[in-house]
Amino acid sequence: MANISYPLAVLAENYIAYLKGNGRSPHTISGFRRVLTSFEGFVQEAGEAGIKDDLCPEVVAAYRAQLVARKYRLSSVRFQIQVLKAWSAYLTEEQIFRTDPLARRGLLPKIPKALPKFLAPEERDRIIEHWSHPDATSARNLAIFCLLLDTGLRVSELASITLSDVDWQRNEIKVWGKGSKERRVGFGRRTARYLRTYVDFHRHRVEAPGLSEERVFLCHGGHSRDGQETTDEPLSDHGLKLIFRRLSEKLGVKMHPHKLRHTFSTDFLNHGGSVADLQRILGHETP
Repeated sequence: MANISYPLAVLAENYIAYLKGNGRSPHTISGFRRVLTSFEGFVQEAGEAGIKDDLCPEVVAAYRAQLVARKYRLSSVRFQIQVLKAWSAYLTEEQIFRTDPLARRGLLPKIPKALPKFLAPEERDRIIEHWSHPDATSARNLAIFCLLLDTGLRVSELASITLSDVDWQRNEIKVWGKGSKERRVGFGRRTARYLRTYVDFHRHRVEAPGLSEERVFLCHGGHSRDGQETTDEPLSDHGLKLIFRRLSEKLGVKMHPHKLRHTFSTDFLNHGGSVADLQRILGHETP
C-alpha cells in the first residue's frame, strides 16, 4: 500500500458519501459533516498540511483541548471525538491507514453519569387526568402520551407513523427507525383504547374535505394553505415537542418526549425485561 498524502477534505467527502450510501439519516450526516469541517478548519489554523497524517492522536488531542477551552459541553466534545474515531476506523477499513491511528483509548473525555429522569406514577396520573376531556386535541394528546409511554418511541418515529403502520389486531406499530431500519413495537390495551378513540371519533374532524393524510397524528390548527386555515397537516417533531412544553408550563411538571423514553426503559427493566430486548425495542443499532 503506497503512502499517499490524501487531503483531509477529499477523505471527508468520501466518508460522507459512504454514510449516505449506508442509509444514515440526514440529521446524522449533517452532524458528522459539521465535525469533519470543524476539524479540518482547526488543522488549517494550526498550520498543518491538511492531509491524512493529521488525523493522529496528537492533533486530535489538541483539537479536543481547544473545544474544552472554548467551553463546549463535555457531551459535545465526546461526540466530536467519537465522529473522528469513526472516520479513522472507516479509513483504516478502506486501507488508507495500515493501522487505525485513533484506536487507542484515552481520547474520549469522561462524562459523569447522571441518572436518567423519568415520570413518577403520580405525575403520569396528573397528565392523563389533564387530557381526559372529550375534545379532539385532548384525545390526540392523550393517545400520543400513552403511546410514547408504552413504546419508548423517538419523536421522529412517532410523527412518521401512518394509519397503515398500525396493526389493530396485534396492538403493534411498524416503525422506521434510524438508518431506515424497520421494527415492530407493541402497546397496551389502554393505549389502544385511547388511540382508537382519537382515530375513529376525532381525527376525521380535522381533515380538510377532499384531502387524505396518512399520518396518524394531525395538527389541530395553526397552518395555512392558500391563505385559508387548515388543520389536517401532519404533526411535526417540533409540534410534538411544543405539546409537552406547554404541558410543562400548565402543570409545572418537567416534561419532554425523551423523558417518556427514559420512563419506558425504566419500567421495562423494573418488570424483568432484558437489556438486549430493550435495545431492540428502542431501535438501538448495537445490542
